[in-house]
Amino acid sequence: MKKLLLIALLIVGCGNSTEPEPEDCAGVSGGDAVEDCSGECDGSAVIDDCNICGGDGSTCCEDGETNNDNPCNPWECSNGQWIEMIIDCAEPMGVLCEGGAYIPPEEGECCSECVLFGESEDCNPELICGQALTCCDGLLYPTTCCDSNCDEPIEGQNCP
Repeated sequence: MKKLLLIALLIVGCGNSTEPEPEDCAGVSGGDAVEDCSGECDGSAVIDDCNICGGDGSTCCEDGETNNDNPCNPWECSNGQWIEMIIDCAEPMGVLCEGGAYIPPEEGECCSECVLFGESEDCNPELICGQALTCCDGLLYPTTCCDSNCDEPIEGQNCP
């Protein structure tokens, strides 16, 4: 009988443990607050259909898909995520167009183009040229673009 009583006391004694309950992310013992996908304790952010924490599901894309709404800042999809590309153009970076002039970009293009004098068969009246007498192909022109901006040679004057 003594053995049975001792076993009963041991079983009852084990249930009265004084170990504290584990704390949740807010530090509350036995609490139920958990971190959301952004690491915020008891936050509400969840992973959306595009696998973005806190996203609204509108940024999903398929690999290889592109968005060229802004040709100087296109986007391309890689691994289901949009990646922003940055286009560096020569003219805004200060690269000179030696022996020519920059022409504005076509619709849907980002960078202006350096056209060397005498290279283009078509002239572009939008070219911005310096106002200086310039000799091209033996003819004197009123601007540094010669005939690239549709200037006509100065009549009756040849290059020295």
